Amino acid sequence: MSYIGTIVLGRSPKSYVFRAILIAMLIAVTALSFTLPALAQNKYVIHDGDNVIVYMSSSEDPREVLEEAGLTLGESDTYTTHENEGVSEIRINRVQMVSVYYGDRMFVVGTYGETVGQILKTAQIELTAADRVSCSLDTPTRDGMEVHITHVETKEEEFTQTVPCTERVYEDASLKPGEEKVLAEGKDGVSLIRARVTYENGREVSRTVLSRQVTQS
Repeated sequence: MSYIGTIVLGRSPKSYVFRAILIAMLIAVTALSFTLPALAQNKYVIHDGDNVIVYMSSSEDPREVLEEAGLTLGESDTYTTHENEGVSEIRINRVQMVSVYYGDRMFVVGTYGETVGQILKTAQIELTAADRVSCSLDTPTRDGMEVHITHVETKEEEFTQTVPCTERVYEDASLKPGEEKVLAEGKDGVSLIRARVTYENGREVSRTVLSRQVTQS
């Protein structure tokens, strides 16, 4: 028996379906490989003064993380980073402007939370043992803080002082009532005085006489 006709070789519909599924899976896997890194989130703990913020971000740039978290850095502000048990910590150091009043002078010092004693060294202010500061030198600074220093200075000084002449009156029965007679002309004397004088911010607050000597009488 013989067969006369056209023989067509082809694929079954099932093979097309399998191939389409395979291609779709490859596309999905490829897309996922690009998407996963973008979706990876890093945990950040941000310290901004007394405020502590926990923020999740895919960025590894601390400055970008701060911008995403809505935290703006000033021109003189800085930040430090630290890894703590797999968590990234960002600590913002905001500049503090402190006004220091020393006598009749005023200094404005930028600081990042140092103590009062440290900013006085920065301003090159050397205190004497007698100087008084409005707060302890160990006090941490804060923005807008004012530090007042009373400069106390004690000196020994010499000066002269006029001693007015005194008048002595004697009764003389030989004179008429109301009549006066000058026996000797008096004159003012001069005393040399040595004193200890204390000044606060250039203003005298006390004076103690140590010695007094009449140099002219």
